[in-house]
Amino acid sequence: MDWFWHALWIAFVVIPVTIAWLACVFDIFARSDLSGWAKVGWLLLVLVLPLIGAMIYLIARPGVPWFDRDITPVVRPEPGPSVADELAKVDDMHRNGVLTDAEFEAAKARLLGEPGAGQPVGKHRGPNQQVASAAPQP
Repeated sequence: MDWFWHALWIAFVVIPVTIAWLACVFDIFARSDLSGWAKVGWLLLVLVLPLIGAMIYLIARPGVPWFDRDITPVVRPEPGPSVADELAKVDDMHRNGVLTDAEFEAAKARLLGEPGAGQPVGKHRGPNQQVASAAPQP
């Protein structure tokens, strides 16, 4: 009958105290808000006086405990349209007559990353952009 009391002691005292002690040690290591010396101090207290140190840490630990932290998933942004999709749109606009041949070639060169494709062609020039002329300026 002595084994029964040993089993109860292990199940209701030893295992929960061990889990609480391990949770304290893991929490000390996982905390990013504690400095290195604070972690050393808490670890020494918990390792030298396991039961009393774990109880003091659980009662007096600074900040938010690990199980109360707000864990939000990382939301990855949706990828933008691919170059093939953009080329298909530009080609559709060219076929419908929205873009001229020169505008279509400029947009295609810009999408494909060809050199000299930074300047828009046609009526879409900005107010500070000048049209290059064949005659030299005096």
